[in-house]
Amino acid sequence: MMDITIKLIEPITGHEGPITEITLREPSYGEIMKFGEPYAQGFSRDGSVVYQAENTDAIRGYIEALVKPPVDALLIRQLKTADSLRLKDAVLGFFQDARSRLSASTQTSSSSTLK
Repeated sequence: MMDITIKLIEPITGHEGPITEITLREPSYGEIMKFGEPYAQGFSRDGSVVYQAENTDAIRGYIEALVKPPVDALLIRQLKTADSLRLKDAVLGFFQDARSRLSASTQTSSSSTLK
């Protein structure tokens, strides 16, 4: 499993003092089934992405669920704009990386079965 640690530009204040970084763990099956995809994509005929619409409710759910170790959602709500965007991008990155791995795996499997 892959974790992503984000060093905060503007630390937040926790119960035990300043929090200077936040680590997110990779989502699990249960979380994916609970929150769904963090974005929807539209594709052109050639397979390239034409648009991407983000699901902010799902992204919020993922951020609050994936913080390692778990913290109160009220602490996360202290984040300023830049750090909030970095966490959002990290959540989207988990799914983009997984899709890339799937695509590479599918291409490898398809080419290895051809004779």
